Amino acid sequence: MRPTSLLTAILALPAAGVAANAPPSQALVVSVRETAGIRRGNFPTHAQVQLAQGALRDISNLRLLLDDQEVPVQASPGSRWPDGSLRQIELHFNTTIGPLAERQYRMEIGGAVRARPVSSERLEVIESTDGLQIGKVRFAREPAALLQSVAFGREIVGDGLNAMSVTDMSGATHLLGGDVVIEVVKAGPLAAQVRYTGKVQLADDYAVPFTITLDVPNTKSWVRYAAHIDDPRKRIREVAFDTSFRLGPFPWTWDFGTGSWSYGAFRAATDSAVLTQTVDGSRTSDWQIAAGPQGREQLYERVGGGRPSLAEGWGHLQGADRAVAFAVDEFGEEPGRYSIALDANGQISFRFVPADPGAQLSLAVYQHYVASPVPIGAATSPVAMASPLVVTVLP
Repeated sequence: MRPTSLLTAILALPAAGVAANAPPSQALVVSVRETAGIRRGNFPTHAQVQLAQGALRDISNLRLLLDDQEVPVQASPGSRWPDGSLRQIELHFNTTIGPLAERQYRMEIGGAVRARPVSSERLEVIESTDGLQIGKVRFAREPAALLQSVAFGREIVGDGLNAMSVTDMSGATHLLGGDVVIEVVKAGPLAAQVRYTGKVQLADDYAVPFTITLDVPNTKSWVRYAAHIDDPRKRIREVAFDTSFRLGPFPWTWDFGTGSWSYGAFRAATDSAVLTQTVDGSRTSDWQIAAGPQGREQLYERVGGGRPSLAEGWGHLQGADRAVAFAVDEFGEEPGRYSIALDANGQISFRFVPADPGAQLSLAVYQHYVASPVPIGAATSPVAMASPLVVTVLP
């Protein structure tokens, strides 16, 4: 995704001779609301904050408090006003909050305010010649072989396809990779982001720019993978993300969120399950699941029985001691065909075919690598990953 290592998150120690509790020049209320009906524990929270001209010049002059107790925060500078003061800043912090509850934080800025450094559970990006380690997850410098390792216990990354790709109107598939620029946009200590930027050659006379953004929002093995492609000639038909895993001996279990719960098992290396969701231009939607030997899957389940016509775009693939939880961001929100395919070789494939070819295509997928059984091993649910907390900043 871009040049190498640009640190944008700065948490400064109190300046010499300045008391840690010195008064701010201004205080704002940061309101956090839970809107999905899910209890969150130490849940990654993100806010974009707009500031008045002259309110804050140095990102280190900022701290966040909850009930008068300082909260670890990662603050990044954004755009600036003509006088050099900050016009926009970005905050990352963690929130523990109940279902449909609201918490209000106090953000103090300016004056002699200084934030305390984050002292525990620090996240960092470690670069090497062949990869980038972020917490427990390692990524390649070549995005055509993107996910290299998930390091907790036994290795679970498999040898199959592991990349973002696009398929053109002729049916040819092109991996997003090759000569890319990598930029470490956020290097911790609470959230990391890496961006790959490059071009994919669709024809001799036509290459289109792409970005792949990897977000790791805390020290857990949770990653948001996002691809964006600009295609002004509208030659791309499909965008996809594939990953490959080793989950040990059979049986494995799989499930999808479908308004209730759809699940099954893989008992042989030929088994597969595919959820397909279609949404037409009038927002009419329909889903179905096919399962069985690869290439000979049969209808296994479909919308009906009072369940919603829009599946939820999340699920799990689970072995005896390791599992992958996943969720597709904005699943079903645009007209087109969405699919999530799982197979007993450990391949997981997410695909989106828009109803009408567009000049821009995007696909974003969350994956969480956890111990089995999932209810014990997971730090959060796929529903929670795809339902971020709502943050409002008030004067």
